[in-house]
Parts: sequence; C-alpha cells; structure tokens
Amino acid sequence: MKLNTSSAAPSNLFFAVIYGSIAAFFNAFFLVNSYGELWFHFGQLFVLLCLMSRGFKPALIACLFSSVSLWLKTDNPYFIFLMFAELIVVYWFYKRGMSLVIADVIYWLIVGIPVSYGIMNSQYNYYPQDYMFLVLLKQLLNGLIYTIAASLLMVFIPLKWCDLSARNKPIKLSARIFYLAMNTTFLPALLVALVLTSKTVETYEREFASNLESTAAQLNNLSERYLRNHQNVIKQLAELLSFSDNPQLLLEATQNNFPGFITMLIADASGNITHGTPKETFQRLLDSPDPVNRNVADRDYFRVPFQWQESFVSNVFQGRGFGNDMIIAVSSPIIVDGETVGVVEGSLNLPRLEVLQESLNESVSEQYIVLADASGQVIHTSSNLPFTAEDNFNVTEQENRYTDSIKLTSIQGDEFFYEMVESSFGWKAYVFSDPDVITQVFIRNMIILLISLFLISTFFLVTVRRFAMQFTLPLKSLIEQFTNKKDYLVPADSLFLTTEVEEVGQQLQESKRVMMDFNRKLEEEVEQKTKELSELNARLAETVKRDALTGLFNRRYFDETAQVIYKSNTRNEQPLSVVGLDIDFFKKINDTYGHSKGDDCLKVIAEMLKSFFHRESDLVARYGGEEFVMILTGGSCEEHFAQIESFRKALEEKDIPIEAGSLNMTVSIGMVSLQDDFALDLDTAMRLADEALYTSKEEGRNRTTVFNK
Repeated sequence: MKLNTSSAAPSNLFFAVIYGSIAAFFNAFFLVNSYGELWFHFGQLFVLLCLMSRGFKPALIACLFSSVSLWLKTDNPYFIFLMFAELIVVYWFYKRGMSLVIADVIYWLIVGIPVSYGIMNSQYNYYPQDYMFLVLLKQLLNGLIYTIAASLLMVFIPLKWCDLSARNKPIKLSARIFYLAMNTTFLPALLVALVLTSKTVETYEREFASNLESTAAQLNNLSERYLRNHQNVIKQLAELLSFSDNPQLLLEATQNNFPGFITMLIADASGNITHGTPKETFQRLLDSPDPVNRNVADRDYFRVPFQWQESFVSNVFQGRGFGNDMIIAVSSPIIVDGETVGVVEGSLNLPRLEVLQESLNESVSEQYIVLADASGQVIHTSSNLPFTAEDNFNVTEQENRYTDSIKLTSIQGDEFFYEMVESSFGWKAYVFSDPDVITQVFIRNMIILLISLFLISTFFLVTVRRFAMQFTLPLKSLIEQFTNKKDYLVPADSLFLTTEVEEVGQQLQESKRVMMDFNRKLEEEVEQKTKELSELNARLAETVKRDALTGLFNRRYFDETAQVIYKSNTRNEQPLSVVGLDIDFFKKINDTYGHSKGDDCLKVIAEMLKSFFHRESDLVARYGGEEFVMILTGGSCEEHFAQIESFRKALEEKDIPIEAGSLNMTVSIGMVSLQDDFALDLDTAMRLADEALYTSKEEGRNRTTVFNK
C-alpha cells in the first residue's frame, strides 16, 4: 500500500521536535554525577526512541536538539560529533536486524571510544591516563544505559505514534525474548551497580582523606616533637653553661647524646665563638684568617636570644664558618645573674630528619611527604618523591575535578591530592598522593561490572534459546493448524502457553497503566513544584534588593538601578536631584540608648522617607549605617528641595518614645540638583552630594546644602 507522504512529513517533523525538545531538557537539567567530572546524560535515549518509532531523518533532527544542549551544558562541542556518529552507526546496524543495544556497544568500541580518546589526548592532555580510561568506560556504560532504557520504553510507545515504515527487520521470537529479558535485567543491574560503586568510592574517599589528614598530622607532630626535644636540650644546656667550668666538655657530651646536632657552638656577649664541636671543625675555624667566620653577632640565632633572653629556632639557611651545609639553628641565651653573657647554638642535621619518616605508619609507602619551614625552604622530603621539591616550596590549591572532599594541587605538570598541617614553629607538613589511587577503585568496579554483564548475557543467551525453543514450537504448530484451516487450534501442549502469553499481555498493559499514572502524577508534582519555586524566586528577588532592617532598597539595588534612572533623565534633560542624608549624632544615640533604640530610630526615618517620597519615580535606599541616599525625578528641583525640607523639619519635630521620655533626631542633607546642565555623571553627582552633606555638618547640622548644576 502506498503511503501518503504529504501528511507523513509534517507528522515526522512534529515528533522530531517533541523528542528533540525532551532530549534537550534531560541533557540540560538531568545530568547525573557519578565521580568527579563524570556525568551521565540521558538525552540520547529520546533520540533513539525517535529512531525506532519515526525513522532516521526525524532522529537526526532530534539528535541536533540533544547534542547542542549537551554542548551548551558541558561546554564540550565534541559531543555533537559523537552523538551524530552514534546515531548513524547504530541506525546502520539496526536496519540490518541487529539489536539496538549491541549496535550501540559496537559503536562505542569501534568508533566512540577511539575518537573520544583521540580528542582527550589532543585537547585535554592534562588529564591523567587513568582518568581518561575511566572517562571512556563511563562513555560505554552511559551508552548501554540509555540504549537499554530506550529499548524498554519502546514497548510503551503507542502504535499510532509510530511510523510503520521505520520498523526494523523482523527478528526471531527467541531473539526478541532474549533482548527483552536481557534489557529488563541489565538496566536495574547497571543502575544498582553504579550507585553501589559511587557509594564505595565515596566511602573510600572519606577513608583516603582521613588517612591523608592523619599522616600529615602525624608528620607534623613528629617534626614538632623532634624540634621541641632539641630545643629543650639547648635550653637545659644553656642553664648548665651558666655555672659550668668546662663548657667544651658539656658541648661534646651533648652532641654525643643527641647526634641530630651536626655542630654546636658557644658565643660570648660580643658574638665571638669561644667553644665549638666537633673539635676538628672548631679548630679549623680558629685557624681561619678571616675573623668574620668566628663572629656570629649578625646571625638571628645570636641576636634574638641575646636581646630577648628566649630560645630561638631558625628557618633553613646556609651555615658559615663551621660549614656550608643547609641547617636549622636552635639557640638559647646563657644567663648569669639576670644578664645574658652569651648564646649556645646547635645546628640540626637535616638528613637526620629521615627518622621522622621512619616513624610514620605503613600508609606512607603510597604517599609522598615534604616538610618545609615558615619561609617555604624545604627541610625534608621522602625518598620516593615523584617531583623536585624546589626552594620556596609553595602549594596552591586548585579546582578538584575528582572530588570535593580532598584538596588537589598541580606540581610540575602533575596532579596530586594533598593535605597540609602547620606546626607552632611555622613548619608545614605536606602529604601528597596520586589521584589515580581513587580513580583505580572506580575503574576496577566498572571493569568488574562489565565482566559481570558479559557473563550474565552469556547465561541469558543459553537459557533463553532453550526456553524459546519450547515456546515457539507450539506456536508454529498453531500457525500450521491455522494455515490448514483446522477447526480447533488448541493442541494439548499449547493451551498453557497461550494462557501465559495472555497473562504477559495483561501484565504489560497493567504496567503501562501504572507507568502512565506515575508519569501524570510526576508531571503534576513537577508543575506544582515549579510554580512554588517560581513564587519563592520572586520573593527571594524582592528580599535581595531590600534592606532587612528598614525595608528600604539596599545599596546593591541602588547602585544597579541609579545608573539607569540617572542616564535616562540626563539623556532626556529631565530635572533630577541626587540626595545624601546622614543622621546627626547617631553614634551618641547608640552609645546612650543602645543599638536597639538606634535601630528604632533608623526604622522611624525609613517610614518617614517612604511617606514623603512615595512616588514611583523616587528611588530611596539605605546606603549603609545611618546614611541614606535618594534620586528624585519628576517635577522641578525646587519642588525636590521643598519636599526634602518638609521631611527634615517633620523629623526635627518628631518625638521618638524612650523609657525616660522621648528623643528628637535631626539629619544633615547634601543635595545635587541638575536642571539646566546635565554634563555630570552619577559618580560625580554622588561625590558632590556627599561633599554638600559634610558642608551641612560643618555648618551646624540639621540643614540642607544644595549644589546646583
């Protein structure tokens, strides 16, 4: 029978726009986040529905809607190519009798994933390889979900909504049962597995973040304890030196007991080094012809304890005289009878800080640590550090594409999760870890999911084929009897099967009714919620532009609106006035009667302003504290001045009740009127009004000063 194509074309266009609009809506508002920047989109579901029910050309139009909305939502134009390529490849296989799901899997394996990988490698090469692999797995799973969903929803599409010429080639009943059973099982399995995977990753993220924090805190505690112990040693040594007859012996004994000190020295009140250890180093210092090396009066570790009589811990610096190693100086004053007679100093050996890492727990094997002083100088790094910790080590947190629960930074082009704890000495303990630690968890779960789906589909294929054989043979027998015009079409082995088919049909019809009821209720709820949200947004918009205390417009709204009003009036050369108003002695009111009464005064002035300046063209706002601003238009500037003076006098006579009686308020007003010359911009007018206001205050307050232009 020949189709009437003149009526089919508009119908196809109508359905293409409907399906495309729904797809665009889902892509814009129903993206589902699974991990980091991985978002599942479902607009293509409706494009595939359009393909199955209306044909290829309408599906192209729907795909345009879907892909463009996804581009605008994600700022990724490559989605346009990927979605159109998917539609073309799937259609090619689908028209040859292949299942939509299998066609889509073939597309992603042969075209979609390789092209996506090439795009990410060329345009997004800052993505780690593990993360790119995770993105590709997500693409495959995303395609599976919306393709399976489209195949299932197609069952519920009314026949009158379909273009029968777009039907696929007929397939065997066994294949139809297999695809339906597989899709019905796969979709909830996929969704549940993805939800569980997301929950697993979230749990792992929390544990991982806690572990990072714990390691950083542990490293910080160990470093602080290490430094505090050596500081206490120097303090005790300083006390012993204050009455010791053999300071050299004390120095040597201390260094032997605390090998963390690479060198130690004693300086007199002039900063000259009098004793030191090791002996060989000290002797070379004494034999040096340069006397500068034997004096440390310019060093912070001498000046600070000598001047302030307190112990001192330096940042990392290069030694002098005793050696050129990078050291940390710990010093303390030697005090005798209340006077500082010298300083004892010990230089910490930075390589000895390896003992800190050895004290950390085993989890550090997958983490990297950096210890820096207050100036950013690196004190210690773990031996497995994958980057060079340069001087002035500084870590800047950046936007985390993986998770919001862990900090992310980039060092020398590589990304790291990190945690930092600062000690009381200003030292910063950093702990870093590769982001792929979490990414691998997600990848592992997705691979397990895909393998499980493959095994399940294999099992379904064997089982359903056996079931289909038992189901189709009686049907063939019925067809033969019908062809041969038998009187009775109820062979003994087919009666039960026919009843099952009828029940399945009834159940499908009931499922459709339930689905339609659910969709209608959902649409009603969405409509109601949308209405409530619109009303709430309107109330919020009004609240945002109002001052909470006085109900007048706030400063932000004034700044946004004043420019529009001002430019409109100056452009049309309509008289206007810019007015600044400030309460006289408002601080005294607050100090005398309390801030609550001060708030009452502000409310009184606000109500009077509303009463006196209530025209739609009047813009009145609380600009901050006790300051109010207005832009008055309509009428002449003389009328503006008269109205302002009426307000000022009315306020002067206003009695505001207080516990002890009543109080009166006055205001100082500055006004700029534009009547003949409109060359001033708003900022200048505001400044001149402010100057006029201060002129009113200087001339005695409770008056209005006008600047005419």
